[in-house]
Amino acid sequence: MIGPFPATEFLELHRRLALTIAPSNGEEPRRRLLADLLDSHGIAHHSDNAGNLIASVGNGPWQDSVVLDAHLDVVERGGALEVHNDGECLRGLGVADDLAAVTVLALALVRLAQGGESFARQLVFLFSTGEEGLGNLRGVRQ
Repeated sequence: MIGPFPATEFLELHRRLALTIAPSNGEEPRRRLLADLLDSHGIAHHSDNAGNLIASVGNGPWQDSVVLDAHLDVVERGGALEVHNDGECLRGLGVADDLAAVTVLALALVRLAQGGESFARQLVFLFSTGEEGLGNLRGVRQ
């Protein structure tokens, strides 16, 4: 399988995501950043009517799929103006909820897609929209 991510790789992507503003119902800039990352690794992906970004590894019928989801939007203005890293803790709007999960899922997807492993089930990576506030779980409902 995959090993741990180098801290610098995680922190770089996480910071870029946190500084890319994406309030509920305005996630396009952050979705575009992730789509560019997937494109740079040759990973097929698509967006649906709710604006979710979706990619998968493995094969199998949809009913047997495992869906891994992290939401793209952040409350208030939609992202951090700054991210502070004191070596033990990251601080900034949205750095924990849910951008840490978005970062981990994106890096895991890249590793798994490049690994050439076979999976008994399709793993669907869903970067969903509209989780916060007035988003009313738009992406997951889709």
